[in-house]
Amino acid sequence: EKFTSDIIAVLDDLKIEKAHCWGYSLGGYLAFCLSRDYPKRFHSFIIGGAHPKGLTKEVLEILKRVREMLKDGADGLIAHLKERGDDITPDSERVFRAMDYKAINAWSNSEDLFCKVDEHLPELDLPFLFYAGEEDEWNPYPYLVEISKKMKKAETILFENKGHDVQFVEGLVLPHVLKFLDNMEKYS
Repeated sequence: EKFTSDIIAVLDDLKIEKAHCWGYSLGGYLAFCLSRDYPKRFHSFIIGGAHPKGLTKEVLEILKRVREMLKDGADGLIAHLKERGDDITPDSERVFRAMDYKAINAWSNSEDLFCKVDEHLPELDLPFLFYAGEEDEWNPYPYLVEISKKMKKAETILFENKGHDVQFVEGLVLPHVLKFLDNMEKYS
């Protein structure tokens, strides 16, 4: 709850009573935690590139690789992304080089961050939009489909032939998010 209470403190400071929550990757995991800890503070949740199952065998394997890769900061991350076939644009490289790798390394070594946070989801009466790339190495899609079937107001989108970088593909995710937000009345 220490992570989610900080986010709520920011909303309180900004005098925002209720908001839509959009999180991707680690931000998606935090969005699951927010839906558990503070569901009344949100209109909806948009979550991509993450799942609420905790440290699955696949995630543990990826974390090992991530820890090694991140020892070299942006150079390690960019080399890894190029190795797996991601298209690194000058804009995305600037984003990667601007990241705080000291904080990211601390996160990657904090396994307690990824606890299981799916038990509450079937009880929530809030709209959820989940999305993932078909080739996302974190493998969130099967878990998102599984949990969305148990939920009252959830839908899941799969982006074929896309990996964890789906968030950075211009014009791909945003139209789906806008459509979801424009159709909030269907969830009333």
